[in-house]
Amino acid sequence: MTKTLLGRIVENYRTIRAFAAALGMNEQKVRRIVGGAQEPTASEILAMARLLHVEIPEDMRNLFFADCPQKV
Repeated sequence: MTKTLLGRIVENYRTIRAFAAALGMNEQKVRRIVGGAQEPTASEILAMARLLHVEIPEDMRNLFFADCPQKV
């Protein structure tokens, strides 16, 4: 299994553009996040994790992401 964000995106969506469209986010913002130039918000992390089939343990979700709006 691929262990990087870019690897997961390519594995599941082939391009950052396709992933950004599925996410409903600006492609340039996704590129900045992938490149490390911008930090994603907690709600963006949750949305990306869902689309990339990354499991977030329930305890972790309740402790750190409880107040985040559930997008996607």
